[in-house]
Amino acid sequence: MFQNGQWIIYEARTDKPVTFNEPCVRAHVALDANESAGGKYGAFVKNQRVLDTEKYNVNVVA
Repeated sequence: MFQNGQWIIYEARTDKPVTFNEPCVRAHVALDANESAGGKYGAFVKNQRVLDTEKYNVNVVA
């Protein structure tokens, strides 16, 4: 969750505590936000002709 300008990470499993050195995290996303992002991603891939193995960066802006 993004709150007061910072990301708040909650542990989902007590047997796998958050170390803050994780390369990525999993989060819940509201359906409308997910559909919006998915549509924009699909348009980006098509318009920029991104190949399946091509690397690119994603910047998330709150």
